[in-house]
Amino acid sequence: RFQGLGCSPIKAVRELGSERRETVRTLSCVGVWILEEALS
Repeated sequence: RFQGLGCSPIKAVRELGSERRETVRTLSCVGVWILEEALS
């Protein structure tokens, strides 16, 4: 499910800790993940 977005929860968490400039993209990935979990 996450492959199409190019992000996964684990990768998102890792990016949050390392690449500050990736934070916005990472948070949007996490937001989509949470939405999909809520809808499924």
